[in-house]
Amino acid sequence: MKIGFIGLGNMGSAILNGILQKNLVTPDDVYVSRKHPENAKSYASQGVHVFRSNIDVAKAADILLLAVKPNILESVLEEIRGALTDHHLLISIAAGWPPERLLSVVPENVSCVCVMPNVPASVGAGCTILNEKGRYTPEQMDMVRQIFNSVGTTALVEDRYYSVCGALTGCSPAFVFEFIEALCDAAVLSGIPKPLALSLTAEMLSGSAQMALKTGAHPGALKDRVCSPGGTTIEGIRALHEQGFHAAVMEALIRAIEKGKRL
Repeated sequence: MKIGFIGLGNMGSAILNGILQKNLVTPDDVYVSRKHPENAKSYASQGVHVFRSNIDVAKAADILLLAVKPNILESVLEEIRGALTDHHLLISIAAGWPPERLLSVVPENVSCVCVMPNVPASVGAGCTILNEKGRYTPEQMDMVRQIFNSVGTTALVEDRYYSVCGALTGCSPAFVFEFIEALCDAAVLSGIPKPLALSLTAEMLSGSAQMALKTGAHPGALKDRVCSPGGTTIEGIRALHEQGFHAAVMEALIRAIEKGKRL
């Protein structure tokens, strides 16, 4: 497959790096557009084709990853419209662009899929939400999965769950980073050097997440495994409850979901 990238910001670069590192395609089968090609010298040196024009990328590639800002996606689609054929598959990662909106501006003979990757994709640990609603063949969806599995995992969800799942995976890393910072600050206050605190905290969270995934146990049951009667952990849990931790996390995600609906 020949894949083109229109938009090569942080997320576009992460996906491009992922497919190259996993040898999903050869550099010769990748096309990117940059207004200033000199900003893509590292990719060009690997054999990736770098064009100034979005239209040239659209003409060269079969799969087009649309990784531009949501507010300019419509103008980009209008720009490349004349180059699109029934052989193309468009993959949009633009927030605030549900399938019905994308389908309304893409020619009827062109396939398209909406996806929501997240920031951990930049280190190969992403969780990308794929929307079932769209216009594609099973083979094309398999290709979409391959692309985003190169930077982590994928989940195919019904359209009615798409925005909520996207907020859960897309916004929550920021909440987790806030939690990491708070734990590190407490450790530093207690005399632990910051680098050690950060390393231990990140490893602890990674291990806890793996435990939740591998055991499939209810989070409350896993919490109870750590809390001894009259011990230190249950004292910390009491403090979290006193400070409204559970409700604050719920409210953070709910507000993010509601904000997404207003975009």
